[in-house]
Amino acid sequence: MDTRAELKDYATEYTIKEDLKLVWRGKSWAITDRFNNCYNKITKEWEYESLPSNRTDKFFEECRMGLVEAKELVFKLAESYQ
Repeated sequence: MDTRAELKDYATEYTIKEDLKLVWRGKSWAITDRFNNCYNKITKEWEYESLPSNRTDKFFEECRMGLVEAKELVFKLAESYQ
């Protein structure tokens, strides 16, 4: 691996701002904050990320996304994130 471009293909976490991250969660991406909350793309609110055994299908549908959607959303959030 010689270049930064090759390295980013293996990254599983991107820090967008100090407390705003884009994180790979096994099968899809999540937008997280420093309080272990995930951004809910439906309600547009932060939601506590419970233990894996307590996560529902609804949680996955609302708080997980593909990389393209996640990148678009995290950069919009970063503009107003404090």
